[in-house]
Formats: sequence, C-alpha cells, structure tokens
Amino acid sequence: MQNKYFDFSRSPEGECTFRRLDGRPTFGDLVIPITDMETLSYLDPQQLGQILIAGRDYAQEGLCVLPPSAAEVTPLLIRVICTSEAAVDHRVTVSTAGRAGANARWGSRTDAELEHIDLPEILIPAALSLPAIQSGGVEIAPKEYLMTIEAFLIRGYEPGQYLTFYSYYGRNHWQDGTVDTPDARLNRALRWGQLNGPRRFDADPAAHVLFLELLNALPAKKRVYLLGDGVQVTTDTSGHVCLHAPREIQKDIKDLTRARAALDAYRKAHHLAGEGWGFAPVPFRIKTRR
Repeated sequence: MQNKYFDFSRSPEGECTFRRLDGRPTFGDLVIPITDMETLSYLDPQQLGQILIAGRDYAQEGLCVLPPSAAEVTPLLIRVICTSEAAVDHRVTVSTAGRAGANARWGSRTDAELEHIDLPEILIPAALSLPAIQSGGVEIAPKEYLMTIEAFLIRGYEPGQYLTFYSYYGRNHWQDGTVDTPDARLNRALRWGQLNGPRRFDADPAAHVLFLELLNALPAKKRVYLLGDGVQVTTDTSGHVCLHAPREIQKDIKDLTRARAALDAYRKAHHLAGEGWGFAPVPFRIKTRR
C-alpha cells in the first residue's frame, strides 16, 4: 500500500514496514497530533517505546518496522508520520514562498539588468553622532546605512524601506553569513525591490526630480540632512512651495544656484502661480530600528 508519504506493507507474520518515498524533502521534527497526546498517556511503556523508536527510525533512516506485538498502535504511528510529513511539506511551501519573495526583490536580476545608480558621496559631519543599526548579529555602521537610504531615495522607495531591507536579511541571518561585507550588503540593497505599498513619489513625480537635484547640489557633508525622517516638499493653495528639511541645509539651499533652480522647476511643474519658495525646519532624525 502506498500513500503520498510512504510505502506500507504487512508481512504474513504481522510485521509492519514503513518506507519513506524517494525524493521526499528532508525530514524535520517528529510531530505528534495534539488529539493523540492523551492516547499516549494510556500506552504501556513498551508500546510507547515502540512508537518513539519507530518514529525516530523513520525520521532518520526513512524506514521503520513495527513488530507484530505492536499491531494495535500502528494507526497511531501512521497519524504521527502523516502529521510530521505534512509539517515537512508546509516548511517547504514557506521556504519556497520566501525564496520567491527574495527573487522578486533581488535574486532574479543579474548585474547587467540592474539600473545604473550614481551614489553621490556622503560625509558625516563631525558634530553629528549617529548610532549603528543592529540586524541579525551584524552591526551596520552609519556610513553604510546612509548609502542604503540614499540608494532607496534615488530609486523612489518609501521612507523606512531600508529598515525593511535590514530586517528581512537580519531574519535570514544575512544568508547564513554569506552577505558579510558592506559592499556585499550594498549590492543586495541595489537589487532590493519594494514589493508592497505605494512608493515615495507615486503621487508627486516632480518631487522625485527635485530631491535628486538637491542631493547632487548639496556638499557631501550636508547630503545626510536630506535623508532624515520627515523631509518632504509641499505646496499650498496660494501657490507657494515649502521644503521641510533640517535647518542645517537651509543656507545651502538658499545659496546654491542649482538648488534654487530645482525648486523653481518644481514650482513650474505644478503650474503654480505664486513665486519663490519657503523653508520649514524639521528636526534631523534617522530611525535605526523598526
């Protein structure tokens, strides 16, 4: 007799043999159905030992034999084996879904298929103290995660997507340590795809252009302030543009010709009747945990 998990045979003497089918996934834990837990408590020690030994042999060797004296516990062993095998299949399904998700994010794209991204240099001002990000036993230094935030800004990802990225790989222990250098992690970040929810500039593509221009216009030691939480651009009914950003870059935005031109281009892209733009200071913050 065969089911989807094993072959079952009974000898004329009453000996029962379970042989796991070839090609089945690697066995995990032996799972006892909760509905059978009470039944186990009523078995005598010999019968309980027969069940456990047979289950162990099946899990380790893919083959177990119950002697004729254990015939009455055969149905229980079958339920234990089937429940355990179902758990194996579930684990494979979850793993396959995880790999599919990873492939959708980065794995299916070759180097030749990656869009080219210029990452303007970022220097951390001496007066600015930023903590590291801890993820999956790896410490992500500020310079590294700022580059990831910058890459995700350039690609138009929602704020905070970098924490989703670090959380995903942290849960997977950075592919068991194979993604073990800043360059390797940045490579994965450049392959990462935001799968869920609206992207940052879906409702305002002109803002994407504006932020790319500002990022390139600012000095290397001031770009970090454009990457903080709460940085955005808004318009009002009177035709004014307002840039919400840390005060540390207010003077640079005002003095840099390229930055002023970018804000004027944004105003024109929205066909605003008003002139000029304003600046709304926001505190500089970068989240380091979800």
